[in-house]
Amino acid sequence: MKTRIYQIALVLIVALALPTAAFATIGTVGLSFSPLSSNVTSPGSSVTLTLSIAVAGFADPDRVGGFDGFLTSLNSSTGFFIQSRTTTPNSVSSPFSDPQTTDATLAGQPLNPSNANDIGASVSPTGNFQTNGNYTQSTWVIGVNSGVTPGTYNFTTSTNIWTDQTGGEHSNLGAGTFSLVVVPEPATLSLLGLGGLGSFGLTLLRARRRLS
Repeated sequence: MKTRIYQIALVLIVALALPTAAFATIGTVGLSFSPLSSNVTSPGSSVTLTLSIAVAGFADPDRVGGFDGFLTSLNSSTGFFIQSRTTTPNSVSSPFSDPQTTDATLAGQPLNPSNANDIGASVSPTGNFQTNGNYTQSTWVIGVNSGVTPGTYNFTTSTNIWTDQTGGEHSNLGAGTFSLVVVPEPATLSLLGLGGLGSFGLTLLRARRRLS
């Protein structure tokens, strides 16, 4: 019995003596697009946005290795696509690379409602781990196909996961969101303007005929 107690005590002592490198302090990791709104575009055009990663509340030796997610259209399953994406991996401003999906692979993917590939990297971190800070991860160009109905459309990242320095995945990555305001194409606006002028002219002509 005493031997068993000693064994349990030894296990507890060893467990307490283990380094607390992993998960000594787990902070928050969040994605954000800028600008969030006032992205006005028209069918056949596109907008440019910046995706950033905010890391806060961490203490050494805990670090963030990457993130994972998909870009999703909330209001429409067709008509929007990732025209291009440009990352600057392993730099001071953007340390989070994406070895799973290259910029060329992601470009041209439709959002119906989500893109087919992940927009981040959370598997097998490369060792370029980061603590607290705001990091610009990539620049995105979102295109709008012809025929999209004018209106406000909202987008978000989904399946949001971030990875720690040991490769462990955490499902509390803050989602990145943005909105697009689609307005009629310039040609359509011109036609509407001409139609309005024509209607006004016709009304004025009828009024003059009544007076004369």
